[in-house]
Amino acid sequence: MNKIIKRYIFFSFIIITLQLIMFNNVNFLGFINPWIYIILIIIIPQSIKENYLIMISFLMGLLLDSIFSTSGINTISLISVAWLRNYVLKKIFSGKNNDKKKFISIKNNGFNLYLKYVTTIVFIHHGILIIIDYINFVKISEIMTKTILSSIISIVIIMCFSFVNTLNQND
Repeated sequence: MNKIIKRYIFFSFIIITLQLIMFNNVNFLGFINPWIYIILIIIIPQSIKENYLIMISFLMGLLLDSIFSTSGINTISLISVAWLRNYVLKKIFSGKNNDKKKFISIKNNGFNLYLKYVTTIVFIHHGILIIIDYINFVKISEIMTKTILSSIISIVIIMCFSFVNTLNQND
């Protein structure tokens, strides 16, 4: 197995374990939850075929839903993000000189583009996740508040992980 795949699998194990042990127990102000596992979809190289990305998202969502007993909301939100990811990548990275075979990171793509990409993907993921969780558009202000605040917390944590990962990269 290739070194990059081993590194990704190890990183996946760490992130899912942290989500399970630590971040699922974080509940700022009673309703703000960071969902950092989305970083596993965020960092995958642009060159991955969409059907593989959707399969990875499905399996990851299935694993998370079975661990967290969440009836498919993680699976649906991850598959949706995987399906929209190429569109987001084209919009954000179009015309930029970047290596599509490398992991998407601050080091490989620059801080501003990476932050814009992370923010977009996290808001899409959290919006879908929270709307499905509530399944009630009567509470639209609560859905919007929870989406925005949970996204901000998740983005900050993901960016911290990304900085640490950038410092540890020795390409």
